[in-house]
Amino acid sequence: MDEEISNNEARPENTNYSRISCLLMQEGTRRAQEVVLMNLPERKSLAQVLCEKENQLHDLMSKQRIITRSQYDVLYPFTGDVSRIDISLWLVLARNITMKSSRKGIIWNRSPEKHETFWAHDLIRLREIRNFLFHVSAPELVGEKFNEIRTELVHVLRRLGTSDAAIEDHMRRDLDPQQTKISVLQIREQYMEEQNVLLLQAAQHKRHTRIITVVLSLLAVMVLIGVSLPLGWYLSQEPPCTKYVHRIVSNGGVFYFMPRKGWKAAPMKNSETNQNLTKPVKIAAIFHTGILTDRCDMTTDCCNQIRYIQKFQMSGGIFDDISYNYLIGNDGVVYEGRGSQYMSAACLHRNSEIVSIAIMGHYVCQKPGSEAMVALYVFLDYITNMTPETQIKEPILDQNYHLYGHCQININKKVRFPDSPGAGVMQELQFWTKHWV
Repeated sequence: MDEEISNNEARPENTNYSRISCLLMQEGTRRAQEVVLMNLPERKSLAQVLCEKENQLHDLMSKQRIITRSQYDVLYPFTGDVSRIDISLWLVLARNITMKSSRKGIIWNRSPEKHETFWAHDLIRLREIRNFLFHVSAPELVGEKFNEIRTELVHVLRRLGTSDAAIEDHMRRDLDPQQTKISVLQIREQYMEEQNVLLLQAAQHKRHTRIITVVLSLLAVMVLIGVSLPLGWYLSQEPPCTKYVHRIVSNGGVFYFMPRKGWKAAPMKNSETNQNLTKPVKIAAIFHTGILTDRCDMTTDCCNQIRYIQKFQMSGGIFDDISYNYLIGNDGVVYEGRGSQYMSAACLHRNSEIVSIAIMGHYVCQKPGSEAMVALYVFLDYITNMTPETQIKEPILDQNYHLYGHCQININKKVRFPDSPGAGVMQELQFWTKHWV
């Protein structure tokens, strides 16, 4: 088992990366499940504990932002099926339910030391190995790097109860290509879920910090120069990014447009390798940004949120830039994303056929503002004739284009947001009968 698997002797699905991924996601998840269930308070069943702790777990979602709505929905209503609970969620249950009544002193947000071999430390190690696999490519996992991560995973699994025979079987048998694909996809989905949690926590912290900063600033101003400070003048000053908003007249009406420099976009990585968009395209695909952002009604807030989206998408190493061609806020402004030069990266296998337009916010249970929908309607009319960045006659959309929601053209059914652009947007689009399919 200590010899490295040769890429030349194995089939493509039997790479080092595939074997480690399958061992982690199959045996690692199984051991995480067993150890948490064995350490539930007072030896109760998971269903009993979840029933008793429902309010606490709801607070973890709604107030503390420890889990997302999708993770909460896995637990409630609880059907008894634990196969849907992944490593991230088992770790949450260990930290907030199991460990509340047993051993204290676990530091969950740092790597365990070598001498720390309690089972909770090994759950943290499983999460770290999974995150490492998200960031490393299959060709890189060879030699010393492969042996190091394999040894770490084997030691963790042994301590959690996996036999050497089971580990040996995983490392030697021919892997099922479909199961391998599922394991690799689970690694990506779980990592992105955790990143969404961190993003929600950061957004909540930012809101709290902003409130405190505003209050302290107002108090300082009142102390320094008294209540006669012209607050109205101060608050009415034009925010810096709004000066980049351009008013554009179309046959269908008027809309407002902001180029990338207006929201201070970071440069695209590897722009020379990104494929150009062949225009005009025949599909306008409508998205929502989902839980990545709140609905924004102020242009300054929209600019901040677009920067967060770009930073989040580029930080994972998957995207070279923000994935959408354009975005629309509830302030009625159309924001340039990738723009018309480059192909979208928002819809796997369909990017060459579409121009992607995302409405900022989450619209599964609510509708976007009329300002956003009017801007979308006028903008679609405009880009059948003109390009907004240059305002020259170069159509982005074919005159007879088809209008789709993301959920209608998505081929990959395991994407993070299969409901995009949300029922609130789809209900509006279906009345646009000229191009709606």
